[in-house]
Amino acid sequence: PLSLGFSIVVASAILVSFDAVIYNINQISARQTLTPKHLLGRMTASIRFMIWGILPIGSLIGGLLGSRLGLRTTLIIAAAGGMLPLLAAWILPIRTLRSVDAP
Repeated sequence: PLSLGFSIVVASAILVSFDAVIYNINQISARQTLTPKHLLGRMTASIRFMIWGILPIGSLIGGLLGSRLGLRTTLIIAAAGGMLPLLAAWILPIRTLRSVDAP
């Protein structure tokens, strides 16, 4: 039988995957609308560099935390950190944005 922890991990992975699609559709649309056409390539490259470039650093920090604090504590920290974008989306005015005037 599957453990409760495994079931929670699978359910959260499904939820995060679904949420990532919704987030990406909205954030890419907003970026493309707000960025002048001649800067779209640079802006996309910069965003990708920031997102993909930080992953190895996060992996290193996660490994260090896991070896120092233990797996359970590290996962709790990761879960709390994963909630920060939700908090930012709730606080920032982008949440109420319904249309964007082209620059």
